[in-house]
Amino acid sequence: MTKVLKDLRMDTYVKTVSRLKKDADNGVRRSAILLEQLDTYGKARPRWSDHMLRHCVIWRSKSTQSYEYARKSGILKLPCASTLKKYIGPMSMEVGMTPSIKERLIFQLQELSNMEKYSSLIFDEMAIRPISTFVKQKGQVYGNVNFGKYRRKLNLKHIKNNELANRLLCFVLKGISTNYRIPVSYFFVRKLKSEDLVKLIISTLQELDEIGFRVIRLVGDDYSVNQKAFRLLSGGDSVEPKIQNPANSSWPLFLSYDYCHILKNLRNNFLNRCLQNNGSPIDSKLLTKLHTAQEGKILKPVRQLSRKMLDPTNFEKMKMSTAIRVFGNDVIAALELMNSSGHEDFQNIEATLKFMKMVKKWWEVMLVLAIL
Repeated sequence: MTKVLKDLRMDTYVKTVSRLKKDADNGVRRSAILLEQLDTYGKARPRWSDHMLRHCVIWRSKSTQSYEYARKSGILKLPCASTLKKYIGPMSMEVGMTPSIKERLIFQLQELSNMEKYSSLIFDEMAIRPISTFVKQKGQVYGNVNFGKYRRKLNLKHIKNNELANRLLCFVLKGISTNYRIPVSYFFVRKLKSEDLVKLIISTLQELDEIGFRVIRLVGDDYSVNQKAFRLLSGGDSVEPKIQNPANSSWPLFLSYDYCHILKNLRNNFLNRCLQNNGSPIDSKLLTKLHTAQEGKILKPVRQLSRKMLDPTNFEKMKMSTAIRVFGNDVIAALELMNSSGHEDFQNIEATLKFMKMVKKWWEVMLVLAIL
């Protein structure tokens, strides 16, 4: 009997399961999921843990097709869509900072140290199709401009709420020393004015401060409405990089434009406009000439120089990767090589090189600041 137990203990599968159990008890997510797969194997109606359900909700929201393939093909034993919907619960269809969002923020705050509570508040608008939808379960029509309880709270009664919304205004909280991103609130808007945007910003900052987060940076793109909102927050005709925090005067509030959006704007202006530096042209056609010169060759100075970089579509303009590659070190080095080799199409390009190097250096500085 002792020999049988000893052989069983040395069995590979027993050792593997024991290691999985040990790692799962220590908080290893992969081990916990694999252990639950073993526990539910062969069961027609298994009972799922909260840990498994949370990850399945995230997986299915990111890719429904891959989730359903893994579930229906039998590769993994996974809960069906109706089970996940029951776990999530009904949607409240509220705007602003809802009770469920506050609960998420409070839960996240408990896991953070004092230093990790310092964060950035990012706001942005995205275009949506103006359409009204009747939700039978709620008995209401959705799709109009909606500020919820904030309409009366912030004195936004002058905004018409019977118009279809064409923009979604979102606020996202991002950690500075810790990489967490939490959606804070959202509103359905249409032609939102800077004065009303400032009211929503200050209200969101105050709500986050009441929960316990220390927002010290406000980030938005350089849209004209956002520029005016920053000027209103600065209390003058210009945007100040640091202002008094309207939610808590114990720490300042730094105003920052979205550097990713600025880089894409620089790329668009560089490719589509005739820029100059002290009378010398900044010519983006040099990149087209470089693309033509290396086309069909086995050895290329710039391996990833493509049409998406030189003539991007409206959708491709949204991608950061192509904007970064336009001002890449390999592109700059290739232009310098063609200039030094005496190629007739690449003469008098000093202004263009100076501009590209300056943008590249600025981008590297912004990346360092973002890490800090």
